[in-house]
Amino acid sequence: MSYRGRLTLLAIVFVCSRALAWADSAVIASGFISISWDGSVGGIDLQADGTHLSAEETQSPTPSLQAGQVADLGATVGTSRMNHPVSATINGTTYNSVWVKGRFSMMATPFTVPSEPAGTTQSFSAPMTMTGEFFGYNDQAMTDQVFAVSLSGSGVATIGPMNAISSDTYILNAGGLGYTFTTSVPSPWTSNDIGSPGQSGVASFDNGTFYVSGSGNDIWWTDDHFQFVSRPLDGDGEIVARVDRVSDTNTFAKAGVMLRGSLASSAPDVILDLRPSNDIEFMGRPSAGEMTNFLGGAMQSPAVWLRLTRTGTTVTAAVSADGASWSSVGSTSFPAGPSLVGLAVTSHADNALNTSIFDRVTVTSAAPPSASDIVIYANDIPASAVHGVWTKTSDSSAAAGVALSTPDCGSSNISQPLGAPDDYVDVTFAAVPNTPYTLWVRMMAASDSKWNDSLWVQFSDAFVDGEPIYPITSTSGLLVNLATDFSAASLNRWGWQNGAYWLSQPTTVTFDDNPTHTLRIQLREDGITFDQIVFSPVKYATTAPGPVGGDNTIVPK
Repeated sequence: MSYRGRLTLLAIVFVCSRALAWADSAVIASGFISISWDGSVGGIDLQADGTHLSAEETQSPTPSLQAGQVADLGATVGTSRMNHPVSATINGTTYNSVWVKGRFSMMATPFTVPSEPAGTTQSFSAPMTMTGEFFGYNDQAMTDQVFAVSLSGSGVATIGPMNAISSDTYILNAGGLGYTFTTSVPSPWTSNDIGSPGQSGVASFDNGTFYVSGSGNDIWWTDDHFQFVSRPLDGDGEIVARVDRVSDTNTFAKAGVMLRGSLASSAPDVILDLRPSNDIEFMGRPSAGEMTNFLGGAMQSPAVWLRLTRTGTTVTAAVSADGASWSSVGSTSFPAGPSLVGLAVTSHADNALNTSIFDRVTVTSAAPPSASDIVIYANDIPASAVHGVWTKTSDSSAAAGVALSTPDCGSSNISQPLGAPDDYVDVTFAAVPNTPYTLWVRMMAASDSKWNDSLWVQFSDAFVDGEPIYPITSTSGLLVNLATDFSAASLNRWGWQNGAYWLSQPTTVTFDDNPTHTLRIQLREDGITFDQIVFSPVKYATTAPGPVGGDNTIVPK
């Protein structure tokens, strides 16, 4: 399909090939593509963590859609020539003058365009898959290649908003055509269409954010039609989520938090949602098959925090602009017993997918398990989680007689973690959700040298004040340096540390409600060894398990 106009920026997930023979190797977990047109020259702009590149492309005039038409939002866009070099950043490395070419193919499910009254606006969406790649060169002839980025995925194609200039003709004169990539939501979350939406919904999770795309005519009356990302909740508990965006597919489109008796379309439920009009609705169906009741409302523009709290058979709704100061919207009754809790999205238009964005999502039970110290020995880590130059070594002074070490090859330190390292150790563990844990690592520097005493730490899903921190596949990490000052006089075989003396870094983190989490240790200086990792919610929250040097402490499990 041809198109013109500034395209909406949409979050995507894509993968960059690691096996590069050129300059940088990057694994990109999230980002977005925007495509622009100024009447003569078009541009593709690709952004992600540590990566930003642009290229020229040629586009055709603005499209129109006709009511009754079978529309296909699939497209192939790209460039094979450029009039001038551009600046590009790949995995943190900036190329100030590089020639770029690329091509993307999007295959979308066709849909029938509905008829709407003149003067109305509509956005249309359809499921899609995408493949493509970017290449960068040092020369205009494009013979000296320096990087390659490969993209693939599935998700939602969206065009709009489009203006209906008559009952059967839509014109795109603002907005644009965008492609949102999705990946599956993590366990114990599941994604399901409730009822019979006009289009299949999809949902994804990336770095603490849920992207939920749902069709359906409404969540109302005696049965519902929408996309539901949910998990079990037995007994009392609470869900909190921040709605960052709700697509304007209809003024009654919804994105919110829900408590539901089952996946049946007529199940009892309670929902607190945000509409594109910034109206907040609190509604509920007291029992299966009954009418849904409007219970209360408020006004709040995104980003808006929503909360449902269940105590016995009472559910209370609250809204907040900052997640700290809450205003009650009302309360209602809900049947006791096992239920589902989660994120609900409907487009109120079977021809469109409402793609809404949620973050800061937490689900808590009234009686969470008590948190205790998490103690991990090097001996506990399987060989499959040890990569590159890291090796298990026998050491009678180490916990269980085993340490993880790297050889001292005299290499310079690495100034930041790598998005796709070769030398690392992945440690899997379980933690109580939303509980602050302080991290400690027992380390030893080869020859007690300050050139061998540091490493990087990253996490799959750690948070500080609700924000993701030190994520794996990024260039951000916690620097743990054993020496306590420049002289390194404190170095004396084993010692406990969780930071670097010249930096102020958070060392107490929380984790979400995934069943397991991953800590990644990357090499910063070779010649470093460790044997124990401790996450402590109370006992070692402010004080290390042992001294920074000359330590003999083996923390019990």
